[in-house]
Amino acid sequence: MRATILTQRRLTTLLAFSTICLFVSVRPAGAQQPPGDLRRALQALSNIELIKMVLTPASNIRGVLLVGKFRTQHELHQMSSEDQRNTLITELAGRTRDTITQYQSLNNGDLAGTGALLVYLRETSSRTDQQLKTMSADDMRNTVIVELGPQPGRGPSPNPQQFSNIEMIQWLVLEPVSNIRGVLLVGKFRTQQQLNGMVSEDQRNTLITELAGRTTDTVGKYQSLNDAELAGTGALLVYLRETGSRTDQQLKTMSADDMRNTVIVEVGARPGRGHGRGRGRGL
Repeated sequence: MRATILTQRRLTTLLAFSTICLFVSVRPAGAQQPPGDLRRALQALSNIELIKMVLTPASNIRGVLLVGKFRTQHELHQMSSEDQRNTLITELAGRTRDTITQYQSLNNGDLAGTGALLVYLRETSSRTDQQLKTMSADDMRNTVIVELGPQPGRGPSPNPQQFSNIEMIQWLVLEPVSNIRGVLLVGKFRTQQQLNGMVSEDQRNTLITELAGRTTDTVGKYQSLNDAELAGTGALLVYLRETGSRTDQQLKTMSADDMRNTVIVEVGARPGRGHGRGRGRGL
C-alpha cells in the first residue's frame, strides 16, 4: 500500500512538472497570473518542490541571479534569457578570479551550477567577498565538497565527487535528509558551526521558533507538521525573505498558506523561462 501511495505521489508530481514546463515554454511574454491548469499543477507540488522550481533546468540562471540578489524579480522580468546569461557571466567574472572568456565557454547548466556555488558560499557566509575574489570555480566546488562532509544528525554523506554543482547545492539545502538544517543555514538563522553542535530535534525546534516569530501562525501549528512539511514551510519563508519579494514586516502578517500562495503566483508568472543552451555538468 505504501509503495502504491509513493508511486501515485511521484506520478502526480511528474504530471505537475510536465504541465508547468509546457506552460512556461509557450505562454505569452506578458502573462502575470498563472492560468487555471498551471495553478492546479503548482498546487499539486509540495512546498519544497515549489522552491526547487528555482533550480530546475529552465530557470537555473534566473534563479541564481534572483537568490544571489544580483537582480530583482522585476528586473528579471524585463530581461531575455541571453541577457540573464550575460549578467551571470559578468557577476562571476567580477567576483572570482576566473575570466569572462572561461565563463562564456560554459553551457547554461554549467554556468548556473557555478553561480549556485558562489551564491551558496556568499549567502551562508562560508566565504567573504574578499576571499571569493581569490578563488576559481574549481576552488569554490572543492570548498563546497568539504562542507558536504560528515555533519552531525545527517547520517552518512554521499560521494560529492559524483554530484554536479547544482546537485551539491540541492543536497545541502533541499534534500529530505537535510531540509531543516538547510533552511536554517540558508535563511541565516544559524551558522554551519552552530548547526554542527545541534541535534536534529534542536534544529527542528529552532525552525519552529523562527517561523512562529516571523509569521502569523502559532508554535502549536508548526509543531503539528512533520519534518518535511516544516522544512517546506521554512523554505517558503526563506525564499520570500532572501529574494526581497516580501519584507519581514509583510511576512509578519502572513500565514504559511499565504506564503505558499504567494510563491505559486511568482513561479507561475515568470516570463522567458524557455529552454537554454543545453544540459551540462551544472544540472
